[in-house]
Amino acid sequence: MNKFVLMAGALSDKGNFKKTNEDNILVKIGEDKNGDFGIFVVCDGLGGLSSGEVASNMAVMRLKRWWEEDLKGLIKQKREDQIVPILSKILREINESIIQYGMLNGKRLGTTISLIFMYKSMYYILHVGDSRIYSIKNKIVKLTEDHSYVAYKVKNKMMTPEEARVSPERHVLLQCLGVKDEIDIFTTRGELSNNEIFMICSDGFYNELKEEDILTHIKGNMDFDNDALQYSAGKLVNIVKGRGESDNISVILVGIKKL
Repeated sequence: MNKFVLMAGALSDKGNFKKTNEDNILVKIGEDKNGDFGIFVVCDGLGGLSSGEVASNMAVMRLKRWWEEDLKGLIKQKREDQIVPILSKILREINESIIQYGMLNGKRLGTTISLIFMYKSMYYILHVGDSRIYSIKNKIVKLTEDHSYVAYKVKNKMMTPEEARVSPERHVLLQCLGVKDEIDIFTTRGELSNNEIFMICSDGFYNELKEEDILTHIKGNMDFDNDALQYSAGKLVNIVKGRGESDNISVILVGIKKL
């Protein structure tokens, strides 16, 4: 079995115009005899609803509690096959908690979530909404599917990707946590590769970026460490802000090195 070291850089910025950062992120890395393991999460609170930052914080804090209180037992019992079912259950709990909070406080609130958990030589992704997870190695590969109206239209050949990129409907979500009782969680998994970089980001980050921007500032720095990943995250966030992005901006870069 391959053993890996995980490195990370992360940044969440309220952006150019908003007074509140409704995004929340989580970066956790641990180590055992099998190498490093970690969880990396981006949650984008819905700005069109009230208290988006409350919803995204509720999601992050619940996952932080899982990391601190429950993960050790899961690893000790060697129950890797239960990672996705357990995290899916937690996402459904978060969804219910946000709905209950909204009902008690007379508010409508919600959040996207894009989560990647890495253990041994595998990654596990759970995702709801239009934040994204990419793999970057020889090329950029999007690992998640957007739960948005324009993504649905593109998938059904009712709109081109170019039209979707500039459509006024591009922020309309079909799925998020905290709005509907039932959620459809996108899940996938795969094997980690040496020198691979994962990018977890909110739509405020990727809206104004082109593939060549990402390749220049991330792929061009494959001899990475924590500082290099942090620098790349900051550089890309500054590019996004310089292009006038109006939303909050969040990104996590996770680099994989084989021991």
